[in-house]
Amino acid sequence: MSRASVERLVVQSLGVEADRPLVRDVSFTIEPGTVFGLVGESGSGKTLTNRAILGLLPRGVTARGSVRLGDQELLNMSPRQLRTVRGARIAMIFQDPMSALNPLMRVDTAIAQVVQAHHELSRRQARIRAIDLMERVGIRDAAQRARSYPHEFSGGMRQRIVIAMALASRPSLLLADEPTTALDVLVQAEILALIDELRREEGMSILLVSHDFAVVAGSSDVVGVMYAGELVEQGAAADVLSRPRHPYTAGLLSSHPQGHARGTLAAIPGSPPDPGSLPSGCGFASRCPRAQPDCLVAPIPMSPVPVPVQGSVTVRCLHPLEPGLNVERSHG
Repeated sequence: MSRASVERLVVQSLGVEADRPLVRDVSFTIEPGTVFGLVGESGSGKTLTNRAILGLLPRGVTARGSVRLGDQELLNMSPRQLRTVRGARIAMIFQDPMSALNPLMRVDTAIAQVVQAHHELSRRQARIRAIDLMERVGIRDAAQRARSYPHEFSGGMRQRIVIAMALASRPSLLLADEPTTALDVLVQAEILALIDELRREEGMSILLVSHDFAVVAGSSDVVGVMYAGELVEQGAAADVLSRPRHPYTAGLLSSHPQGHARGTLAAIPGSPPDPGSLPSGCGFASRCPRAQPDCLVAPIPMSPVPVPVQGSVTVRCLHPLEPGLNVERSHG
């Protein structure tokens, strides 16, 4: 399995008047066999970062920087070259399994097409492989259910079919874009456990994108927190989630019911800035209780800070929280 890395990634929309950066200066590494959790509010740039890795950005949106899987640079690949990577070395679990599946195609045919795209197998051999994959992701009576259409499955079962498609060619890197968003809590736990089991069996790396800290906390080795198109904090999950150093991370944790000891939830005041009119300095400054005049002057780089647990943590903040500062007191 290969190491994956993203360096100085910029994603921008080509507007009429000027380029609009939607994702700026994003860098992280995913070691083989590990899970990198990418978390943040809706609109923070998580999904765009995820899709930029696989070259699946919307029309009119471009990416620059570096995205590498092993010794392969992906951002400068042609569409034809990318097709040899998608599904084979990198696969994706999409947020909505119903939109990821063709409603007019039986599920074994959908999985078999992925298998045949990367392996020289007959239609019959590919269908056998599809049934094997369905059994592996926990679909009972797979041989009988294989001839069913997507609408004949529950949401959790459809997500299992999408996971089976993603595993068809044993990828090195799995991109999981909000894989449990539309599922109830019990099914969500089953899907996350399944993904983790398959990761350990296959040794693949996972980029897990979510807006839910609970999902990321239970699954990730390393966590990156995004805000307004930038990574604002990154480090070992134990450090970031128990001792947040960026005020935004602390605010998110304080507003999560499972991480709050008292009856009243904290709230982050204000709203994220518009991507077309970002401030010169820190994008979070207008909402931050620790903001100082120097936060507004110039772009702020990611910088390492001391941590007491597992390793280095980097934050995009000139006035980070002290280690061990109570999350609730850090915001408001």
